[in-house]
Amino acid sequence: LERGNKKRHTQLRPPMSTTRASARMDEQRGGSRAFECPITRQTMRDPVVLVCSGQTYERSALQTWLAHGKRSSRCTDPLTNKALCSAATVPNHALRHAIEQY
Repeated sequence: LERGNKKRHTQLRPPMSTTRASARMDEQRGGSRAFECPITRQTMRDPVVLVCSGQTYERSALQTWLAHGKRSSRCTDPLTNKALCSAATVPNHALRHAIEQY
């Protein structure tokens, strides 16, 4: 290469995936983001899994969301806004225990 046309060779890295970026942010914040309800953005106290989607929410926030959906005759997943096949939930004991230990 000529002196005036020197190219810098930099190591190119692929963009960080959203999941990886979120995990890094969780590490920086001490893991608390993983404990936040996607609806309220508050640390969950009674996390439940929405069986249809597999996503975890704070029980009271999800109940409010679903009650609103029933009034409008369209229950949807809070994250995807897709129609739910069921409003069944199960407690997320593992997450609850992790939050209590945190």
